[in-house]
Amino acid sequence: MSGALKNLMQGLYYPAVTGTGLVLVLFRVTMHESPQSAFQDYALIYGVLLVLWFSLSFVSIGIYPEEEYSLFEFVLDLLEVGLTFGMFYFLGLFSTDVIHVPNLRGMYGLIALATVVQALWRLFWHDSFGLRLWYLRVVLFGVGVAGWAILHRYPVFNFLAVIVNICLLFGYYRIIAKRSVQKINFEFK
Repeated sequence: MSGALKNLMQGLYYPAVTGTGLVLVLFRVTMHESPQSAFQDYALIYGVLLVLWFSLSFVSIGIYPEEEYSLFEFVLDLLEVGLTFGMFYFLGLFSTDVIHVPNLRGMYGLIALATVVQALWRLFWHDSFGLRLWYLRVVLFGVGVAGWAILHRYPVFNFLAVIVNICLLFGYYRIIAKRSVQKINFEFK
């Protein structure tokens, strides 16, 4: 059963949401009249970041042993899939007729919730990624809560939140890449 659940998650749900997000971001790009207006659109910026975050999350689930993937992990992953889909919605990316102003407050709130879901997933997995991943999660959760609470109203916060997200994304990539290499080396021994 665990193999079937993991295959369902990795083979259908993760790619479906990532692909939907990617298509929505690309469609949003075509709605802009100039590259300058596209670069100033937080829906596009966060849409790209969400696709990258969710792609790395997809890679990290591949590291998890198939035989240990239970219904509990599946439900947490399903919740993360739903939260990510909701983030695309709050960014206004589902509107294909006009460019809507993104609901950054809703998006930040879902970032905070998704961070908690991922932390729970790692906690019950007895995560061996170390403290760096936990620090990363705490910072991302803080950005989400601060943005949800009040700071989403301030352009300087939104700009800094994007910079922080890019830095955290790079850190997450380094952690996942290191773990992937360790897994590959272990499998070849």
